[in-house]
Parts: sequence; structure tokens; C-alpha cells
Amino acid sequence: MPDCPDDTDLAGFLDDSLTGERLSHLSEHIDGCPRCQERLDRLTEQSSGAVARYKELSSGGLPDA
Repeated sequence: MPDCPDDTDLAGFLDDSLTGERLSHLSEHIDGCPRCQERLDRLTEQSSGAVARYKELSSGGLPDA
């Protein structure tokens, strides 16, 4: 789909940091976009790299020393 959100928007969708019209638009898009549904699946499965670090920081976790 030409209007697929980037990973930052998908991460915001996952951590509930999006609100209002943006959240509504993204929810509607994801409901009808198998590609974005697959991307969300991959984002939630990642346990290393930038997305994992983002999830760790957004959940209040501290980086390993």
C-alpha cells in the first residue's frame, strides 16, 4: 500500500503513544493491510536491535551496564 506507516508510527501504535486522528487512521490502515500486520508481527517478535531497544526504553527499562 502506498500509505503504509513507517516503523516509528507502528511502534507508536504498539506502545499506545499515538492519539486521536492519527491513531484512528493508523488502526484503519492496519486492519486492511496484510503487509503492515506482518510488519507488526515482526516488530513484536524482535528481541534485539533498534526496536527492542525502543521497547525497552519505552517500558522504563534501563540499558544493561
